Amino acid sequence: MAPKKKPSPKPNRLVSITTGLLKAPAAWSLAVLAGLMVITLVGYSRWYQPYLQEHYASIDPAKIRLSEPHAFVHADLVQEVFDKTKLDETTPLDPAATAKLATAFDSHPWIKQVNMVQKEAFGSFFVDVDYRYPIAVFHLTGTPQWLAGVEAYLADLGFPTDGGMDNLFYPVDDEGFLLPTSGMTESDAREMIQIEVGDVFPSGSPGTPFGDHRVEGAATLASLLKVHASDVKVKRIIVDQATRSQSVPQMRLAINDDVEVIWGSPPGKELPSELGLKEKIAELNRGQLKKGDDLRTARQTRPSDMSPIK
Repeated sequence: MAPKKKPSPKPNRLVSITTGLLKAPAAWSLAVLAGLMVITLVGYSRWYQPYLQEHYASIDPAKIRLSEPHAFVHADLVQEVFDKTKLDETTPLDPAATAKLATAFDSHPWIKQVNMVQKEAFGSFFVDVDYRYPIAVFHLTGTPQWLAGVEAYLADLGFPTDGGMDNLFYPVDDEGFLLPTSGMTESDAREMIQIEVGDVFPSGSPGTPFGDHRVEGAATLASLLKVHASDVKVKRIIVDQATRSQSVPQMRLAINDDVEVIWGSPPGKELPSELGLKEKIAELNRGQLKKGDDLRTARQTRPSDMSPIK
Protein backbone atom coordinates (compact mmCIF):
# COMPACT_ATOMS: atom_id res chain seq x y z
CA MET A 1 0.00 0.00 0.00
CA ALA A 2 1.46 3.28 -1.10
CA PRO A 3 2.19 5.79 1.65
CA LYS A 4 -0.10 8.81 1.91
CA LYS A 5 1.18 12.09 0.55
CA LYS A 6 1.53 14.87 3.10
CA PRO A 7 -0.74 17.80 2.29
CA SER A 8 1.26 20.79 1.03
CA PRO A 9 1.21 23.75 3.41
CA LYS A 10 -0.95 26.72 2.52
CA PRO A 11 1.11 29.53 1.09
CA ASN A 12 1.61 32.59 3.32
CA ARG A 13 -0.33 35.46 1.73
CA LEU A 14 2.21 38.16 2.71
CA VAL A 15 5.07 36.10 1.34
CA SER A 16 3.17 35.56 -1.87
CA ILE A 17 2.53 39.27 -2.35
CA THR A 18 6.16 40.15 -1.61
CA THR A 19 7.41 37.44 -3.93
CA GLY A 20 5.10 38.71 -6.62
CA LEU A 21 6.42 42.22 -6.27
CA LEU A 22 9.99 41.01 -6.38
CA LYS A 23 9.24 39.11 -9.54
CA ALA A 24 7.40 42.08 -11.14
CA PRO A 25 8.94 43.28 -14.34
CA ALA A 26 11.30 46.29 -14.30
CA ALA A 27 8.76 48.28 -16.27
CA TRP A 28 6.42 48.22 -13.27
CA SER A 29 9.12 49.67 -11.00
CA LEU A 30 9.86 52.41 -13.51
CA ALA A 31 6.18 53.21 -13.78
CA VAL A 32 5.94 53.64 -10.01
CA LEU A 33 9.02 55.91 -10.01
CA ALA A 34 7.64 57.95 -12.89
CA GLY A 35 4.35 58.37 -11.07
CA LEU A 36 6.12 59.69 -7.99
CA MET A 37 8.06 62.16 -10.12
CA VAL A 38 4.87 63.42 -11.77
CA ILE A 39 3.24 63.93 -8.39
CA THR A 40 6.34 65.81 -7.16
CA LEU A 41 6.46 68.07 -10.22
CA VAL A 42 2.76 68.85 -10.03
CA GLY A 43 3.10 69.70 -6.35
CA TYR A 44 6.13 71.90 -7.00
CA SER A 45 4.48 73.81 -9.86
CA ARG A 46 1.20 74.32 -8.03
CA TRP A 47 2.31 75.06 -4.49
CA TYR A 48 6.05 75.29 -3.84
CA GLN A 49 7.15 77.29 -6.90
CA PRO A 50 4.72 80.17 -6.20
CA TYR A 51 5.93 80.15 -2.58
CA LEU A 52 9.57 80.43 -3.68
CA GLN A 53 8.75 83.21 -6.13
CA GLU A 54 6.95 85.15 -3.42
CA HIS A 55 9.57 84.82 -0.69
CA TYR A 56 12.89 84.20 -2.47
CA ALA A 57 12.71 85.79 -5.94
CA SER A 58 15.03 88.64 -4.84
CA ILE A 59 16.47 90.09 -1.66
CA ASP A 60 13.88 92.30 0.02
CA PRO A 61 15.28 95.54 1.57
CA ALA A 62 12.61 95.30 4.28
CA LYS A 63 14.16 92.01 5.41
CA ILE A 64 17.64 93.42 6.04
CA ARG A 65 18.65 94.54 9.53
CA LEU A 66 21.72 96.69 10.22
CA SER A 67 23.63 97.34 13.42
CA GLU A 68 22.11 100.26 15.30
CA PRO A 69 23.54 103.49 13.79
CA HIS A 70 24.69 106.52 15.80
CA ALA A 71 22.74 109.78 16.02
CA PHE A 72 24.45 111.45 13.05
CA VAL A 73 23.17 108.86 10.57
CA HIS A 74 19.81 110.20 9.42
CA ALA A 75 19.49 108.39 6.09
CA ASP A 76 17.94 105.00 5.29
CA LEU A 77 21.22 103.21 4.60
CA VAL A 78 19.60 99.99 3.37
CA GLN A 79 17.55 101.80 0.75
CA GLU A 80 20.52 103.93 -0.33
CA VAL A 81 22.63 100.79 -0.84
CA PHE A 82 19.86 99.14 -2.88
CA ASP A 83 19.44 102.27 -5.00
CA LYS A 84 23.13 102.28 -5.95
CA THR A 85 23.71 98.55 -6.41
CA LYS A 86 22.03 95.58 -8.09
CA LEU A 87 21.09 93.72 -4.93
CA ASP A 88 17.46 93.51 -6.08
CA GLU A 89 18.68 91.16 -8.82
CA THR A 90 20.11 88.75 -6.23
CA THR A 91 18.02 85.95 -4.77
CA PRO A 92 18.39 84.95 -1.09
CA LEU A 93 19.01 81.40 -2.33
CA ASP A 94 22.18 82.52 -4.13
CA PRO A 95 25.19 80.89 -2.37
CA ALA A 96 27.06 84.19 -2.83
CA ALA A 97 24.23 86.35 -1.41
CA THR A 98 26.02 87.11 1.87
CA ALA A 99 29.24 88.06 0.06
CA LYS A 100 27.32 90.34 -2.32
CA LEU A 101 25.59 92.03 0.61
CA ALA A 102 28.91 92.57 2.38
CA THR A 103 30.46 94.16 -0.71
CA ALA A 104 27.45 96.40 -1.31
CA PHE A 105 27.24 97.74 2.24
CA ASP A 106 31.00 98.18 2.50
CA SER A 107 30.72 100.76 -0.29
CA HIS A 108 28.48 103.11 1.72
CA PRO A 109 30.33 106.20 3.03
CA TRP A 110 28.87 105.87 6.53
CA ILE A 111 30.09 102.29 6.92
CA LYS A 112 33.68 101.77 8.03
CA GLN A 113 33.68 97.98 7.98
CA VAL A 114 31.31 95.05 7.48
CA ASN A 115 32.04 92.49 10.19
CA MET A 116 29.53 89.79 9.28
CA VAL A 117 26.45 89.05 7.18
CA GLN A 118 24.18 86.47 8.76
CA LYS A 119 21.48 84.69 6.75
CA GLU A 120 18.24 84.23 8.67
CA ALA A 121 14.91 82.49 8.04
CA PHE A 122 12.49 83.44 5.25
CA GLY A 123 15.02 85.40 3.17
CA SER A 124 16.08 87.76 5.97
CA PHE A 125 19.63 88.96 6.68
CA PHE A 126 21.46 90.71 9.52
CA VAL A 127 24.45 92.89 8.56
CA ASP A 128 26.84 93.66 11.43
CA VAL A 129 28.83 96.83 10.64
CA ASP A 130 31.08 99.45 12.23
CA TYR A 131 30.09 103.02 11.39
CA ARG A 132 32.31 105.99 10.66
CA TYR A 133 31.79 108.71 13.25
CA PRO A 134 32.27 112.45 12.69
CA ILE A 135 35.09 113.46 15.01
CA ALA A 136 35.62 116.95 13.57
CA VAL A 137 34.62 119.24 10.72
CA PHE A 138 36.84 120.90 8.16
CA HIS A 139 36.05 124.61 8.08
CA LEU A 140 36.71 126.16 4.69
CA THR A 141 39.04 129.17 5.07
CA GLY A 142 41.39 131.07 2.77
CA THR A 143 42.19 134.34 1.07
CA PRO A 144 39.26 136.35 -0.35
CA GLN A 145 40.40 135.65 -3.92
CA TRP A 146 40.65 131.92 -3.31
CA LEU A 147 37.26 131.78 -1.56
CA ALA A 148 35.66 133.65 -4.46
CA GLY A 149 37.00 131.02 -6.86
CA VAL A 150 35.59 128.19 -4.72
CA GLU A 151 32.23 129.95 -4.52
CA ALA A 152 32.06 130.18 -8.32
CA TYR A 153 33.08 126.52 -8.64
CA LEU A 154 30.34 125.39 -6.24
CA ALA A 155 27.76 127.52 -8.04
CA ASP A 156 28.67 125.81 -11.34
CA LEU A 157 28.06 122.45 -9.65
CA GLY A 158 24.62 123.58 -8.51
CA PHE A 159 25.54 124.35 -4.90
CA PRO A 160 25.17 128.12 -4.49
CA THR A 161 26.52 129.42 -1.18
CA ASP A 162 24.65 132.75 -1.28
CA GLY A 163 27.66 134.50 0.18
CA GLY A 164 27.91 132.14 3.15
CA MET A 165 31.45 130.94 2.47
CA ASP A 166 32.33 131.25 6.15
CA ASN A 167 29.74 128.60 7.01
CA LEU A 168 30.98 125.72 4.85
CA PHE A 169 31.85 122.64 6.90
CA TYR A 170 32.82 119.12 5.84
CA PRO A 171 32.62 116.38 8.50
CA VAL A 172 35.53 113.93 8.79
CA ASP A 173 36.17 110.86 10.90
CA ASP A 174 39.28 109.96 12.91
CA GLU A 175 41.09 108.79 9.75
CA GLY A 176 40.33 111.96 7.82
CA PHE A 177 37.64 110.31 5.66
CA LEU A 178 34.93 112.63 4.38
CA LEU A 179 31.41 111.86 5.60
CA PRO A 180 27.95 112.69 4.21
CA THR A 181 26.56 116.09 5.16
CA SER A 182 22.87 115.23 4.74
CA GLY A 183 20.98 115.72 7.98
CA MET A 184 23.89 117.48 9.67
CA THR A 185 23.19 121.05 10.76
CA GLU A 186 25.45 124.05 11.26
CA SER A 187 24.86 123.79 15.01
CA ASP A 188 26.17 120.20 14.86
CA ALA A 189 29.29 121.47 13.11
CA ARG A 190 29.82 124.28 15.62
CA GLU A 191 29.85 121.74 18.46
CA MET A 192 32.69 119.75 16.90
CA ILE A 193 36.38 120.55 16.69
CA GLN A 194 36.96 122.65 13.59
CA ILE A 195 40.01 121.98 11.41
CA GLU A 196 41.36 124.93 9.44
CA VAL A 197 43.96 124.82 6.66
CA GLY A 198 44.01 127.89 4.46
CA ASP A 199 43.26 127.64 0.73
CA VAL A 200 42.44 123.92 0.83
CA PHE A 201 39.34 122.28 -0.65
CA PRO A 202 38.47 118.56 -0.26
CA SER A 203 39.47 116.48 -3.26
CA GLY A 204 37.76 113.30 -2.14
CA SER A 205 34.12 112.28 -1.95
CA PRO A 206 32.12 110.96 1.04
CA GLY A 207 33.59 107.66 2.19
CA THR A 208 37.10 108.45 0.86
CA PRO A 209 40.09 110.32 2.36
CA PHE A 210 39.88 114.12 2.42
CA GLY A 211 42.85 114.32 0.07
CA ASP A 212 45.23 116.46 2.15
CA HIS A 213 47.62 114.90 4.69
CA ARG A 214 47.46 117.99 6.92
CA VAL A 215 43.71 117.65 7.35
CA GLU A 216 43.99 113.91 7.92
CA GLY A 217 46.70 114.45 10.56
CA ALA A 218 44.54 117.06 12.29
CA ALA A 219 41.60 114.64 12.30
CA THR A 220 43.76 112.05 14.05
CA LEU A 221 44.75 114.65 16.64
CA ALA A 222 41.11 115.64 17.15
CA SER A 223 40.24 112.01 17.86
CA LEU A 224 43.05 111.70 20.43
CA LEU A 225 42.12 114.96 22.14
CA LYS A 226 38.48 113.92 22.38
CA VAL A 227 39.48 110.77 24.26
CA HIS A 228 42.45 111.90 26.36
CA ALA A 229 41.69 115.59 26.93
CA SER A 230 37.92 115.56 27.18
CA ASP A 231 37.89 118.19 29.94
CA VAL A 232 39.63 120.69 27.67
CA LYS A 233 37.34 122.51 25.26
CA VAL A 234 39.28 122.42 21.99
CA LYS A 235 37.47 124.62 19.48
CA ARG A 236 39.82 124.65 16.53
CA ILE A 237 42.95 122.98 15.15
CA ILE A 238 44.76 125.40 12.85
CA VAL A 239 47.40 123.89 10.58
CA ASP A 240 50.14 126.22 9.38
CA GLN A 241 51.83 125.76 6.03
CA ALA A 242 55.16 123.95 6.03
CA THR A 243 58.26 126.02 5.30
CA ARG A 244 61.76 125.25 4.02
CA SER A 245 63.09 125.23 7.56
CA GLN A 246 60.08 123.31 8.89
CA SER A 247 59.08 120.49 6.55
CA VAL A 248 56.48 119.08 8.96
CA PRO A 249 53.25 121.15 9.17
CA GLN A 250 52.76 122.71 12.61
CA MET A 251 49.46 122.91 14.46
CA ARG A 252 47.92 125.39 16.85
CA LEU A 253 44.98 124.78 19.18
CA ALA A 254 42.27 127.28 20.04
CA ILE A 255 41.05 126.21 23.48
CA ASN A 256 38.54 127.44 26.04
CA ASP A 257 38.03 131.17 25.42
CA ASP A 258 39.89 131.09 22.10
CA VAL A 259 43.29 130.98 23.80
CA GLU A 260 45.71 129.82 21.09
CA VAL A 261 48.60 127.55 22.06
CA ILE A 262 51.17 125.85 19.86
CA TRP A 263 50.71 122.10 19.59
CA GLY A 264 53.43 121.34 17.08
CA SER A 265 53.77 118.36 14.75
CA PRO A 266 51.04 115.83 13.95
CA PRO A 267 50.91 112.75 16.24
CA GLY A 268 53.69 110.33 15.37
CA LYS A 269 55.69 112.91 13.39
CA GLU A 270 57.27 114.82 16.26
CA LEU A 271 60.68 116.39 15.71
CA PRO A 272 63.67 115.12 17.76
CA SER A 273 63.57 118.12 20.12
CA GLU A 274 59.79 117.99 20.53
CA LEU A 275 57.78 116.53 23.37
CA GLY A 276 55.69 113.46 22.55
CA LEU A 277 51.94 113.02 22.48
CA LYS A 278 51.68 111.81 26.08
CA GLU A 279 53.60 114.77 27.51
CA LYS A 280 51.66 117.30 25.45
CA ILE A 281 48.30 115.93 26.53
CA ALA A 282 49.43 115.92 30.17
CA GLU A 283 50.40 119.58 29.85
CA LEU A 284 47.08 120.36 28.18
CA ASN A 285 45.12 118.64 30.93
CA ARG A 286 47.14 120.47 33.57
CA GLY A 287 45.46 123.69 32.46
CA GLN A 288 46.44 127.31 33.17
CA LEU A 289 47.68 127.72 29.60
CA LYS A 290 48.21 131.21 28.27
CA LYS A 291 48.10 132.55 24.75
CA GLY A 292 51.25 131.57 22.88
CA ASP A 293 52.31 128.74 25.20
CA ASP A 294 54.34 126.14 23.31
CA LEU A 295 53.53 122.49 24.03
CA ARG A 296 56.50 121.35 21.95
CA THR A 297 58.99 122.33 24.64
CA ALA A 298 59.43 121.60 28.34
CA ARG A 299 56.65 122.31 30.80
CA GLN A 300 55.77 125.97 31.02
CA THR A 301 56.87 127.82 34.14
CA ARG A 302 54.03 128.11 36.65
CA PRO A 303 53.93 130.16 39.89
CA SER A 304 53.74 126.89 41.84
CA ASP A 305 57.04 125.83 40.27
CA MET A 306 58.88 128.75 41.87
CA SER A 307 58.85 127.48 45.46
CA PRO A 308 62.44 127.24 46.84
CA ILE A 309 64.12 123.98 47.79
CA LYS A 310 63.81 123.34 51.50
